Amino acid sequence: MKSKIDKNVFFNLLNGFGAMGEENSVFSTAKEELKKFANVVREDINGNIIGTLGYEDAKYHILLDAHLDQVCLIITHICEGGFLKFSSCGGIDSRILPGKFVKIFADSRDISGIISSTPPHIEKRDEDYFKNEELFIDTGLSEEEVRKLVVLGNRVIFASESQPLLDDIVVSKSIDNRAGVMALLHFAKILNKENLKNTKISILLSNGEEINAVGAKTGTFNLGPDLAIAVDVSFAKQPNVDEACKGKMGSGPMIGVSPCLSKKVYKDMIDIAKNNAIPFQIEVMPQKTGTNADQISVSKGGVETGLLSIPIRYMHTMSETVCLKDIEYTASLLEETISTYLR
Repeated sequence: MKSKIDKNVFFNLLNGFGAMGEENSVFSTAKEELKKFANVVREDINGNIIGTLGYEDAKYHILLDAHLDQVCLIITHICEGGFLKFSSCGGIDSRILPGKFVKIFADSRDISGIISSTPPHIEKRDEDYFKNEELFIDTGLSEEEVRKLVVLGNRVIFASESQPLLDDIVVSKSIDNRAGVMALLHFAKILNKENLKNTKISILLSNGEEINAVGAKTGTFNLGPDLAIAVDVSFAKQPNVDEACKGKMGSGPMIGVSPCLSKKVYKDMIDIAKNNAIPFQIEVMPQKTGTNADQISVSKGGVETGLLSIPIRYMHTMSETVCLKDIEYTASLLEETISTYLR
């Protein structure tokens, strides 16, 4: 059975520019989609989008979070000959950078470029891959032209379009975490609003997770929820990767188990998934989760927090891979969990 996820919306999210601090087109896309389901949609000072469902002045407040930002590069220096030095914003896999086609989002227009790659015929290094500081971006422009167009701090992303594969599989440079954002939008679509009663649900599409979770940290503090569930991505099984604690694509969301997560929430989600025949997996994290859930759980006096992670392959590359069914299963589990808490 094909997934019910709206592919047009998902691909618009995936192809939108959403580098940290420069969310631009993806920000507008996510905001317009959320407006279809939320009573009120607003922005805050840190670049978060917040949608409210239910009753604004309700006594019980649930927060659902997914981050909008994606990993990127940032221009740090213009070198002789017009070559550009860069650093990474977030944990981009430097092993795959040489030879990659990229797009620089300059102030006046977008500029295409290639990350430098030394031909193997003349490479004398012993290491298997280059470090970021050994690489440059080549735009093909002269130094004079580059200095007119590029300024330090311009963001850079992989110049690759999202692609559908067979069996509801999608490949993109920004699955992390547009998959989570899509899960929350689908949740808002299928939620029975009549069940909300005297409840407020805030959907926080947060900024800055890939560096320090600034959006989730400040957004949660301002919202002050009673309960929260973060939705992110995690590692799916693939060749040459230890299978311990890894998820399988197409087998549902990974319910997080961690000392910094609410034991009640993850046990509730496991029971609810079983009772409603929703496929799920368990992800054990012996310390922090490495997601927004870490910051949400300690906001103000503390928030009961759960975590759902969508399994993906090839994280932080231009070919992140997800199964649409897992996004749909995640939204379904959220809907059943929220409905159960409101009974």
